[in-house]
Parts: sequence; C-alpha cells; structure tokens
Amino acid sequence: IWLGGNIPEQFLAWRNTWIDLHPEWQHILWTEEDVEELAMLNPEAYKNAPNLGAKSDLLRLEVVWRFGGLYIDIDFECLKSFDVLHDHLDFYAGLSNVGAMEISNGIFAAR
Repeated sequence: IWLGGNIPEQFLAWRNTWIDLHPEWQHILWTEEDVEELAMLNPEAYKNAPNLGAKSDLLRLEVVWRFGGLYIDIDFECLKSFDVLHDHLDFYAGLSNVGAMEISNGIFAAR
C-alpha cells in the first residue's frame, strides 16, 4: 500500500525483493486510486481516519479480508521465500519487538 506522493526508490527496491523471490505470486501495490474502486466494509472509518498511516492500517485489513493473501509494508525487504508458510498455513503474521513482543500489522497473511 502506498498513499501519498512519490514512492522512495529504496522502497521500490525492497518491493522488488518480494517479486524476485515470489515470481509466481500476483503482486499488487494498492494506491489511493485503487481505494476509490474498492467496496470497503468500513468506508466511513477510512474516510475519517486522521492521517495516511491510519488509512493504510484500515486498508490493509480490508484488502486481506476481501481478497486474502499476504500484506507487507513497502519498506520490508524479503530475504527468503515465504512459499512454505503460504502453502501450509491459513494465517501467519510477523512479530515486532518495540519494548514488548507484539503481532505486527506490517506483515500478515490470511486465506
């Protein structure tokens, strides 16, 4: 997901690591134009979100709920294939350690 201005070149390079390691997958970069055509469950929450980060948080849930698949923040570099996880699990998510362990909304997948 990218909402706002131009995507930094480094983010595009990291996105390409996902494409390179998962050539059989469909890779979609959701933008503001895509949101206009998406029938959201919570359009008012999205519309009233206070900033682009909050909008992105809502949009990622909407997209994975509706279509399934893997959501990753655009600033995540892929170092290894996720095929084994994707082929055997109905849900998986990353963990982040920001003072306490928590489930990350920066990377998660569902069928």
